Amino acid sequence: MNTPHRLAGFVYLAAFGMLSANGATAATIQAASCSLQAVQTAVNSASDGDVVKIPNGSCAWSGGISTNKQIRIEAQSYTPTKGGTMSRGVVITNNSTSAPLFSFTSGNNYHVGLAGIRFNEGSGNQNHVRFSGSGTKVPLINDCAFEFKARQGSNPGIAMIAMLSLGGVFWNSYFQGVFDPNTAPGGGIFVESPRAWTTAGTMGMDDVGGRVNVYIEDSTLKDVASAPDIDQGGRFVMRHSVIDGTWGLTHGFTSGVTGRHAEFYDNTFVTTTTSRNMAGRYFWLRGGTALFTGNSVARAKDTQSYAGGVVALLEIGDNTSPSGNDSPMQPGWGHNGTSHVRDPIYVWGNTGEMGSRVGFNDQSGCWSCVTATGSELIVNGGAKPGWSRFTYPHPARAAVEDIASAPQQPQPMAPSNVAAQ
Repeated sequence: MNTPHRLAGFVYLAAFGMLSANGATAATIQAASCSLQAVQTAVNSASDGDVVKIPNGSCAWSGGISTNKQIRIEAQSYTPTKGGTMSRGVVITNNSTSAPLFSFTSGNNYHVGLAGIRFNEGSGNQNHVRFSGSGTKVPLINDCAFEFKARQGSNPGIAMIAMLSLGGVFWNSYFQGVFDPNTAPGGGIFVESPRAWTTAGTMGMDDVGGRVNVYIEDSTLKDVASAPDIDQGGRFVMRHSVIDGTWGLTHGFTSGVTGRHAEFYDNTFVTTTTSRNMAGRYFWLRGGTALFTGNSVARAKDTQSYAGGVVALLEIGDNTSPSGNDSPMQPGWGHNGTSHVRDPIYVWGNTGEMGSRVGFNDQSGCWSCVTATGSELIVNGGAKPGWSRFTYPHPARAAVEDIASAPQQPQPMAPSNVAAQ
């Protein structure tokens, strides 16, 4: 672990260089403390390709930092932990009512991102983190921990995390809900894409270089809602992670432009909180397409009687009545770059009692009639033709990581009240 010497009371430019995300040497800028002012001062001193280091400590922020610089902000020291952990030396409590704690814009020369920081919920209602931009150097977020409270309102403004960039990779991160588990709040991990819905899909190895989809891998999501929350052409991949009491969705026609596609493979789906309201599903597909394979999906009790008391792997159908067959962005449809085409939802090769359970949201109309099995939906009919898993681990991780040689068991993250500093 690279831990620069600290000079108390000053922000200084490290006398040595470090390897940056594109292979060139970059400077390390040391913040004097974890306070908002100290980190802002360090960011002001940084240039593209630099890394800002935050010393261990707990601080409450009432505002945020927004930068167009292509930099990374990292904890002074942290232990890479596969699956994620709550134990982080830098803890920032979100008391911001005016701006996200961190706002980054991706570029083409250096990766932006965060590492080793825990974000606690406080009195604020802004994003912990927001990423924008269409740069080819995708945002990289590793070994962070995020608390999630009941956030209601207009996305992406109220989301715990807003991924508005082209691409992005989370790994070794832990996401923990800290709200009444009987509720089903929104505002988790919001994903939209600057790439038009009406361009070809980027599922599996079609995401050349891994520069379009947002990936979460080797992470844990515990009792989080709307994670992911895929809207406005968003493209998302969840893999090699534990999805515990957590549900996600694509937006439907009420958004104008639906989510584009989602992939879930090689994950563990489970619900260990007995009173958890899962609204009857681990994933709710309201528009676009998806695939699920290689997952272990446990039976879980749902607190809502309308869900039949169990949690399905997948529920299909928007909150609006279907307008008829072949609606361009309805579940089971995509685009080939020229025209709208059927792009069936594939579910195959999962294990566990709920591994093949697919339901329909027919409360507003007969989505089970529109999403025809064998046309828009294929369950246990074999693998999606032409699809293969994208390279694992994501190749961009090599730019910043030092993976622990052995996985460590993640522990539940308890809420924490941190006094302002």
